[in-house]
Amino acid sequence: MKNKLRAFVFVGLFGCISFFAFKSNIDNPVLDKLVTSLQHWSDSIPQEKVYLHMDKPYYALGDTIWFKGYLTIGSRHQLSKLSGAVYVDLISEKDSLLEQLKLPVTSGMVIGDFILKDDYHQGNYRIRAYTQWMRNAGEDYFFDHTFLVGDVAGGDIVARADFSYRDDKGKLYRRSAICTHMGCIVRFNSAEKTWDCPCHGSRFGVEGHVINSPAISPLASIEEDS
Repeated sequence: MKNKLRAFVFVGLFGCISFFAFKSNIDNPVLDKLVTSLQHWSDSIPQEKVYLHMDKPYYALGDTIWFKGYLTIGSRHQLSKLSGAVYVDLISEKDSLLEQLKLPVTSGMVIGDFILKDDYHQGNYRIRAYTQWMRNAGEDYFFDHTFLVGDVAGGDIVARADFSYRDDKGKLYRRSAICTHMGCIVRFNSAEKTWDCPCHGSRFGVEGHVINSPAISPLASIEEDS
């Protein structure tokens, strides 16, 4: 919390100083020195980010989760050389840490896998990824992805995930329930009559169109509307 507060204070202070420096038409050595010092402070404390690309949007118990990760740094998202390892956590539907990997970073990338053991339970699982450097900014800056794990033996895994919705005029819509951003399963919001992604906040209308980003593509149609 303290680190995030410092970051907010810095952004506000740097923005104000930069604004007044831009508005001023005369040289001000003190202001110029302060702006330079703040810019140097910002450059000396860069922000790392982790992104994991998983091989499937959802899994069954007994499956292996294969993933590849990218570690970037700074506003230009260049591959990072700052941290030597990325920590990846597998978290259960009850928010318990099941397994943790410490993966070496090679040219800004990592590769790893988790095995979903047969004695695990079905539900919404999470994969969380971060570096020790990212811990300074807090968990809000970690990569955190939610995905569905079902039980083949119980008949809970189907070949596709979709939903049906019939509007007030009786028109039926059938759409894929897989978010087009990163493959999470959307959930129906009965209050707003929207399909909401629990992972990154994308929201879709009942017809499948995008209401809120980060998704940019509509939900796929399963069959023609009738």
